[in-house]
Amino acid sequence: MRISYTPPILVLLLLSAPLLKAQTLQVGDLTPPLGVPIAVHYIDYQPPGPGGTGLTWDFSAFPTTEPTATTFVDATQSTYAASFPAANIAEHLGDDFYDFYGYTAAGIDYFGMASASNNVLMQYQNPQRTMVFPCSYNTSWQDDFGGPWTSSTGASAHTYGNTSITVDAMGTLIMPYGTVENVLRVSTTTHDSDTFAGFGYINYFVQRQDYYKLGVPRPLVTFFDQVGGGTAVSGDLNGNFGAWLEDPALLVREVVDNAIGMDVMPNPAHGHASLLFGNTGVQLELMLIDATGRIVRNMKLDRQPLGIAKQDLDLNGIPPGLYTIQLTAANGQKGMKKLVVE
Repeated sequence: MRISYTPPILVLLLLSAPLLKAQTLQVGDLTPPLGVPIAVHYIDYQPPGPGGTGLTWDFSAFPTTEPTATTFVDATQSTYAASFPAANIAEHLGDDFYDFYGYTAAGIDYFGMASASNNVLMQYQNPQRTMVFPCSYNTSWQDDFGGPWTSSTGASAHTYGNTSITVDAMGTLIMPYGTVENVLRVSTTTHDSDTFAGFGYINYFVQRQDYYKLGVPRPLVTFFDQVGGGTAVSGDLNGNFGAWLEDPALLVREVVDNAIGMDVMPNPAHGHASLLFGNTGVQLELMLIDATGRIVRNMKLDRQPLGIAKQDLDLNGIPPGLYTIQLTAANGQKGMKKLVVE
């Protein structure tokens, strides 16, 4: 893997929810909960429009199509674990299709896919860096990727590709279920070619836009546009689509309803972490909740003056995994934040 990376512009992260203007994504913000079905609606493609800051994207009229379920699982426990030793998370896309990823503090790498029923095993010896951390507005990177694989016909194949990605927009999404503020748009341009032994080649040119919200492990909205063709196919492989994430309580509603701005550092954490939050001036209850919904820590926080407050978190004895920190104020306001414990 050869990566060229431009670090994010330094921004002032104001933690009081009404004033929060910028987001910085870390691995803990996008690490998905395992075994939780995620409903995605596929819709017609829409041109993404220009980039910039302070934008508003009105997607309130998105149609509610029949959802497609996807689930993230532990890649090391999957049937294909031996074929993807560097992957730690796999996305089950239905039937026996799986995409394999490596989630680390440096970024997210795509290692390939597998489907036994379709006789496909695609292994990128050189993985594709689909996300870098930290990631905020104006972050950009480039990456080469590829490797050999077996096609559904049994023919040996090889993928060669390069990708260029930039966070080109920041703003507010108006979704069918409500308004989501402080959203980052990640725009990706990919050129890749599949060569097949004795059959020729297929070239692809893809432009993609993903709209991310801190704390939601999958893009809230995706637009995908592909132009493709070559000697190994008759005709072209042109096509496009849109997709939007349904509003499941564990994945989106916690973000829409967050009235208390929060951040936690470090994230991932080991032993101890510090929680920063916009204090509401009333008594707060803090809960640490594991991926199954079980409360593993519960404590009352004394009333403090309005402003930014800090609370130390003792994580000793907490098993590694993905957790949710939830703050609930006496007046009913809430805030939630994902935390990865190592």
